[in-house]
Amino acid sequence: MSGTFCHPCLGTLTLAVTGSIANSIATVSNGGTLAGSGTVGGLVAQSGGTVAPGALSPFTTLNVSGNASFAPGSIFLVNINPAGQNDKLLVTGTATLTGGTVQVLAGTGTFSPTILIAMPVTLPTISAWDG
Repeated sequence: MSGTFCHPCLGTLTLAVTGSIANSIATVSNGGTLAGSGTVGGLVAQSGGTVAPGALSPFTTLNVSGNASFAPGSIFLVNINPAGQNDKLLVTGTATLTGGTVQVLAGTGTFSPTILIAMPVTLPTISAWDG
């Protein structure tokens, strides 16, 4: 498939990517969710849109073979557990964060204070090769 995927209507839509649509830009609008372990060509998370790699299966990496952007009001939803596992977004282009919220779904168990303190440094939730 190629092109831009967008859901501008009211209501919700979840696009679950488990393969590759690397020639396509995924635009996640208000009420929409992008999930999965596959690859998209680009990512635009608009206000009210949710990017949740682990919505299908926790501790998943969603790949973006181009650029990714998060607008104010967008949501990046990640799973994390006491063992340090977490969902990831791997961006090979530029990641532009102009706003948004990171929501954490914490697994049950006891979290070590060293994991919580080191989380922003050692758990690469969003990685971008180009910026």
